[in-house]
Parts: sequence; C-alpha cells; structure tokens
Amino acid sequence: MNGKNGSEIVKLLGGKEVSISVEMDDETRNFFELILNMQKKSKGDAMSDNVNHPAHYAPKFKTKQIECIDITRHLPFSLGNAFKYVWRAGDKGGKNKGLEDLDKAVFYLKDADGFVPHQYREAMLIFRMLEEEDTPRYWALSAIISENVSAAVRHIDELRKEIENEDR
Repeated sequence: MNGKNGSEIVKLLGGKEVSISVEMDDETRNFFELILNMQKKSKGDAMSDNVNHPAHYAPKFKTKQIECIDITRHLPFSLGNAFKYVWRAGDKGGKNKGLEDLDKAVFYLKDADGFVPHQYREAMLIFRMLEEEDTPRYWALSAIISENVSAAVRHIDELRKEIENEDR
C-alpha cells in the first residue's frame, strides 16, 4: 500500500481490489496489513473446517473473502454476539435454531443498549468492504455495528419472517 493518506487500494484474497475512501493513517495501514497477512495464512484452509472456519460463519455476501469473525473480533462482547447470531441465523440447526439465534441477537442488543456509543472503526472498515445488499440480514448487521438498536431489531424481525417462511 502506498501513500499515507487519502483513498488507497487494498489487495484482498484472490487479487480482488477494493477502493476504500477513508483517511489511512499508520495505525489503519498496519491494521489492514495484519488482516492481509491473516488472510494469506488461512488461504489454504477449507471453509468446512468446524474449528477454524465453521460453515455457519462462512462468508454470506458477494464479497466472499470476509468471514463473520473478521468483523466481530473488533466489537465488544454484546455487539459481537448480536452480530454473530444475525450472521449465522438459519444456517446452523434449521429453522427453529435460526429463530432462536435471532432471539439471542435481540437479547444481546438490548444488553448493549444504553452503553456509551463507540466508534468501532476497524469493524466498520471491514464491513464496508462487503458489497451492499438489500437484505434484512445485511441491514441488521449494519445497524448492529452502528449501535442502532431499534433499526437492528426491525431488520431482525424482517429476517425472522424470511426464516419462518422458508420451505412453505
């Protein structure tokens, strides 16, 4: 990565390039270099590895290089759990488990509500690398990172309806 500030190009797995329009100070640049090194190390790992890459936490969006943990490791406990449960809802244990995951997400959102708002810069930067999708899952995850509890719960309810209507 070249330059100290302005828009930079970050190389991701598979040679895909993503333009990031944020100021890139040394701390941010070091953060992305760490992410890239982690991706290089795990490039050969199978996505079906239940310890390192469980299928229910696999990439869900068009930007396939980003896993749930790439974002949640930069969030506090309750927000990270809410994010995780929305990410995997419906992919672990069938419909009932998916609905339970959404209940857990709402529980952790309410647990986090009322704390002093924070800026989770790293988590937001990684999340913004995902291609925006007009889905309840995407918008719920976005609201969780933004600590917008009411919007997150609203989108989780929309996702709940999708999961409830599966196989009907």
